[in-house]
Amino acid sequence: MRYLLLFISIVILLTGCSYNTLTEAVHSKHKNNDTVKIGYVENKKQTLIFTEGKKDKQYVFSTFQKKNGKFNYSTKYEDGVTFDSETGIPFLIRTINVENVGNVIWGALKTDKKITKVTVIYKNIKSPNEQIKVDIPVKNNMFIGYPDKSFFEKETTVYQDWDMSGTAYDENGNVIAKY
Repeated sequence: MRYLLLFISIVILLTGCSYNTLTEAVHSKHKNNDTVKIGYVENKKQTLIFTEGKKDKQYVFSTFQKKNGKFNYSTKYEDGVTFDSETGIPFLIRTINVENVGNVIWGALKTDKKITKVTVIYKNIKSPNEQIKVDIPVKNNMFIGYPDKSFFEKETTVYQDWDMSGTAYDENGNVIAKY
């Protein structure tokens, strides 16, 4: 019996804990899991955005793994931000590079209006004719998108080499917010 328990312990240590749902997996890593709410899941590259907190919500981008119908979650790639705006609709756009995922554009808008698409444009500072445009669908006023081509490796260089702008649209194509 003792060897069986030892074997099970080793298996758990080597494989990590898996959960039936993504919510359970994320909650396992956060102490205040009553305030953690998953708002956007992108299954193709296994990325997600969730909020944490009641009053001043933090928006967190991260990755997960799904294998054999079970979910694993690690805080290793979490990118968390709180944001607000003194004028207009609060609009967050983050550009990061994540191992095994590549360049990621993620963000959110704090509004009661239903946003359906965000367009993000990067213009090369040194070559203004070079630009990268990414149209990203929005769910729950949150978005995760991936440029067609990788254009940076470190977050510090993306902001040194590129000017970024963003526009949020409603279902009728009306501009709701600009970044």
